[in-house]
Amino acid sequence: MEPVNSPVREKTVLIVEDREPQRLALQQALKLRGFSAYGAGDVEKARAFARELGEDLDVMVLDMRLDDPQEPDTTGADLGMEVLSAPGGWPPEFLVFSAYSEHVFYNLALKLGAAAYLQKGHDNQAEVIRHIRALALRRGLNPKRQSLSLAIQSIAETSASMSEAVSMLCEGVLGPEFQSCLGAPSAIFVSDSQGTWCCGGDAPIPRCKANIYGILTKLAESNVGSVHPFVINEKILRGHHEDLDGEILSTLDGAALLPLSVGEEVRICLGILKDEKTRLAEDPIELTKILATYLRPAVLEHLFQVLIRWSAEVIRRKALLRATSWAYVSVGQTQRSVLPELADLDVASANAPLSTLYTLSSELVETGEILALIGSSDNSDLPAEEKTEFSRSTQVAEIVRMAMEDLTDELPLDAISVEGDCTMPALREDLYVATLRVLQFFVHRAKEEPQGTLPLIRVECIVDVDRSIVVFEDRSRRISADVRRRLFSPFGSVLLLEDARLSNLHFPLFIAKALVEVKNGGKFEDRSDEIGGELGHRFVISFTSA
Repeated sequence: MEPVNSPVREKTVLIVEDREPQRLALQQALKLRGFSAYGAGDVEKARAFARELGEDLDVMVLDMRLDDPQEPDTTGADLGMEVLSAPGGWPPEFLVFSAYSEHVFYNLALKLGAAAYLQKGHDNQAEVIRHIRALALRRGLNPKRQSLSLAIQSIAETSASMSEAVSMLCEGVLGPEFQSCLGAPSAIFVSDSQGTWCCGGDAPIPRCKANIYGILTKLAESNVGSVHPFVINEKILRGHHEDLDGEILSTLDGAALLPLSVGEEVRICLGILKDEKTRLAEDPIELTKILATYLRPAVLEHLFQVLIRWSAEVIRRKALLRATSWAYVSVGQTQRSVLPELADLDVASANAPLSTLYTLSSELVETGEILALIGSSDNSDLPAEEKTEFSRSTQVAEIVRMAMEDLTDELPLDAISVEGDCTMPALREDLYVATLRVLQFFVHRAKEEPQGTLPLIRVECIVDVDRSIVVFEDRSRRISADVRRRLFSPFGSVLLLEDARLSNLHFPLFIAKALVEVKNGGKFEDRSDEIGGELGHRFVISFTSA
């Protein structure tokens, strides 16, 4: 899974405060915490900074009553309204920090849409900074950002499953923004029906699926609605769960967990850890209290956008597959109808061109029928017995050996080696067909490009933390990257028939990729160019571990 990153810049804050000591103190404190901070002591300076910063301005901190002899009646809220009503642009978040509590000022703040009205003397600087962090984060996750919208669209188009789409959202969008704004180590946990895994953040814990993550996020979810966040207590948890990973639990001791979305299919939870080594690190508990107010709606909106766009992309893909399947079947059947005499003949004895046409027509029909099944259903609509089969993990080594036996007429068994074993959460029949198609490609290459010593083809099964991986390799002369790309496209393989050396390949890689990715939610990648030199192909099938 390649990360899709939404660019993150240094967050910018403008402090409008007529009292210089307070303004400079807050400005310096923000700079020490990685913010780009500007200060204005009068109305004109505030306007000039707002114009200069434009859309780069993330948060405006506004004093209500400004001691400005040039404009004595202009309030901080008035300045905010000017920025808000400026043509075009993307307004900042507004935070009021004032010594005055008159109703007229509250009403002005409400009219502006200020996120909070903090009072001097009641709320200290640390509290103000936590609000600024949360508001800068909320603005960074605003769906009106073009770069963010493009990142979400890319996630929807490239992810093979809903869980992968959410993981990419966390790793490529939420994670960078959290690291930019929070001021404390963070971890993002994603849960679905298969378990819970850490997929983002900068906390020093493993990025993998783990039982401990599932237990902790469920405890946090049961605490939703409470005034106080759920805080991990290592001592108490060890007493109730002896099987928890001690090293991870020790690292997470004192962390506050904030469920950002709680749904039936996919859930996201943010963990903010203690950092006792960094002097200016935030208090996880106090920061989480504020984030609970500001952050949940923004994250939920992004999650819905990803899921909606991902669902629309799946519908589009399946519509394309149905149209492609119709074309394949139609062309194959038409081709057969003009070659009726071959149906009763031994194809091998027919002349080469007619033999090739007959074989191609059969493959067209077979591929079209498989694509029709993929394009007209998904695993959620499977009959109960097939759902059971899907929920069970399929042993890969067994599937590979079955496919090898079906190819013994073309290549001896000892020409293919199988190393290791792993399980994959895919339909057994689909994984078998995909494996067979990949091996057919390699068998063809072995015939066209004699390779000498056995084995000619190597298959390796790998379990890597949270993924099951199958690597297929050979040592034949490598087909160019451009030609390989066309082998994975619906109609590209037909074009390759002009190349005599590839005339019998037909559609093996395209159908294998469709079965793995579109129907079963895995990943099928061509990594041949990683080998180096001119020899060898490498194809990799991977699934998130069940």
